[in-house]
Amino acid sequence: MKKPFGFPRARRLLKSEEFTAVFDFRRVARSPHFVLHYLEPAADRDATAPGQPRLGLVIGKRHLRHAVRRNLVKRIARETFRMMQAELKPRDYVLRMAAVPRSGPAPAPVPGKKKSGKGQPAPVRLDRQALASELRGLFARNLVRDRAKSGMSGKPASPDAPCASC
Repeated sequence: MKKPFGFPRARRLLKSEEFTAVFDFRRVARSPHFVLHYLEPAADRDATAPGQPRLGLVIGKRHLRHAVRRNLVKRIARETFRMMQAELKPRDYVLRMAAVPRSGPAPAPVPGKKKSGKGQPAPVRLDRQALASELRGLFARNLVRDRAKSGMSGKPASPDAPCASC
């Protein structure tokens, strides 16, 4: 049974050529911690995923040193994309981390533990809800911008309003 909101292999960018094509197109949407690159659909796209949005992730060690944290950000990004994929245009998206996500005050120092050296960064605390909200906003802003270009309003019509053809 096929899951309607799954994240199958056909919905992912896997090859370096696919990532390069998206980066070369130079269309981006930005948020405080992420950059969303996107590529308009091509007519010659692979027949495995016609008319479906696809996602690639670039979460580098430069921004999050620990693999556990990088994987957490990837899981949150995939889940956000998975939940919004029905609303997104059929494009190739690459989500790239642009800054270290820091939230809240730094944890209090533990007595008896040595302080971080001058060159070491402060510990990173990831707020899952804040990251998910930022990613939803990034995808939604891209969606609203597309609606404005096509002449559609960003607000959904009320159920009481008459249809456009009436």
